Amino acid sequence: MKKKVLILHAAIGNGHVQVAKAIREALEMRYGAALEIEDIEVIRSKKLVNALHFIGNFLLEPLYDWLWHAGGIFKSLSFLALHTSPRYKRELAHIKAHQPDAVICTHVLPTTAIVRSWRQHPPVIAATTDQDIHTQWPPEVDAIFVANEKARQTALRLGIPPQNVHATGIPIRTRVGEIATQPLARKENRTVIILGGGQQTAPYLVTWPRIIRLAREIRRDSHTDVQWHLITGPGSHLRRLLRWLAPGFDALPHVHLHDYIPDLPRFMRQCSLVVTKPGGLITAEMLALGTPSILLRMGAGQEKANAQTILQAGAGQIARRRGSLLTQILNLLDAPQTLQAMRQAARALGRPNAAQAAAKIIWNLLS
Repeated sequence: MKKKVLILHAAIGNGHVQVAKAIREALEMRYGAALEIEDIEVIRSKKLVNALHFIGNFLLEPLYDWLWHAGGIFKSLSFLALHTSPRYKRELAHIKAHQPDAVICTHVLPTTAIVRSWRQHPPVIAATTDQDIHTQWPPEVDAIFVANEKARQTALRLGIPPQNVHATGIPIRTRVGEIATQPLARKENRTVIILGGGQQTAPYLVTWPRIIRLAREIRRDSHTDVQWHLITGPGSHLRRLLRWLAPGFDALPHVHLHDYIPDLPRFMRQCSLVVTKPGGLITAEMLALGTPSILLRMGAGQEKANAQTILQAGAGQIARRRGSLLTQILNLLDAPQTLQAMRQAARALGRPNAAQAAAKIIWNLLS
């Protein structure tokens, strides 16, 4: 009889969804004949997601950072909310009805709901999505996948048993891992990718003022040997803002605007540099691909942890608060030895096979 596995994810940032897909993909590739896998999205409110990003990024960034690192009060409030929410009670009843042999969660809320509200629950496996973990993860999990040794130490301080903490890296899609491990004859092509949008707009809003200033600098600059690729995300307002605040930028022959790039991982592997915010998934992919980066901001909470990991390893730089971002980028492009050192530092931290390592651990728990 096939083992039944439920993968629960939340649409709070693209990372939670993509990590869930990466784990499912790895399980199906290696153990698919023996498993029955189902995905369930347990948090669906895009308005809630956008509101949380707006509050965390614009209004209460210091408070959010404090809660992320030492949020005991937040943990208690989250647990109380779960027990009093009719929706979560319905979700939990739906999950129980599946009678799974294991439950995999990429977000803390369904993890907490199951381990503390379901007395005889099956193995619960948590997959984290950033370079360090916050204080809300419950110690009752049967396994937790974390990005690195620093995150492993954080998990141990939360009381999670050592045998349940696995520094696999953040699970990324098999396609990204394959590209990361393919030999690449690199030629410095002076190509820069700027990530200014994705499937959700709110997480990127805080970076737009800096991107618009960079676009105005590029428009005035005489360097045309750099190819600029700006990803705005589908239906993004960023394009309209650029036409208004940096007119003529999108008409430059060495500037290319994209809603998205279908094979972005391969393009990232081949480019000179990525300019982005330090999101969990993009950080994991850049490290696996060995791609140098300039981070547009430190951020708070999980993004601050991601940024610190890259900066401390020497795999990227932070955009200077004052001065020209264009000058910083051009200086880096003119320093091939520095770029090569950043690539090597990224590759040393990258875990291109994290999803496969996680799948093996899950299979062992099921067996």
